[in-house]
Amino acid sequence: MTTPRRSTSSSLLRAEPPAPPPSLVPGEAASPVFPTGGHVKGAPLAALLECWVRTSSRAVVLERIAALPSATRDELRLDLRAERFGILPASWYPVVAGVQLFDAIAAELRGPRFDDFIAESADFIIARALRGVHRAVFRVVGSPELLRRHGQTFWNRQFDTGRLAVIDVAPARQRHEYHSWDSHHPVLCRLAVGCIVPMFAAMGVRRPRVQVEHCVVDGPPGHCSAHVQWDE
Repeated sequence: MTTPRRSTSSSLLRAEPPAPPPSLVPGEAASPVFPTGGHVKGAPLAALLECWVRTSSRAVVLERIAALPSATRDELRLDLRAERFGILPASWYPVVAGVQLFDAIAAELRGPRFDDFIAESADFIIARALRGVHRAVFRVVGSPELLRRHGQTFWNRQFDTGRLAVIDVAPARQRHEYHSWDSHHPVLCRLAVGCIVPMFAAMGVRRPRVQVEHCVVDGPPGHCSAHVQWDE
């Protein structure tokens, strides 16, 4: 069994405010706590599985996947003998079919182990997405302003439902809101927020931090949000 590493680039803190913050983009549809539809790209799904192996072990993950209903394994086209368990990074997978897989991850990894797992998965996803020349270009042209204007484009490469609203709330401060996300699951939500810090770090932003403000799993309102800040 390997010892999970704590990411040096990710800083994901869970806040417990006295009341959830109201949306800055009212009128959007609510997101469900658990998926009702939609798809996720294979890349983040493969990252979750690979980092689950690193955090636990391949034997443990194989056992957990083998225990899933056959319908789940069939819909996700999971292959216990294949690399990345048969998940193809460029393919799309139904999120409803993955609920029991995500639940198994959450049940296996709790507390600090889950936090480390999310941080490592997020670092893994961003590192894979920004390989080689892409990372160099992104560091030059990438910025929080670019993300504010084109965040939905980045989002649509990973999910086919949901609206990401990036709002500047103060200098070096943003709020990220997630609306109308039919494929919301608590594990995917934590992963989406977890990717913010390594993405900002890849832009060359100084000391980015992110704090979860609200998740629909905790009740109304029907959107998830995170507060992002960095050093100017």
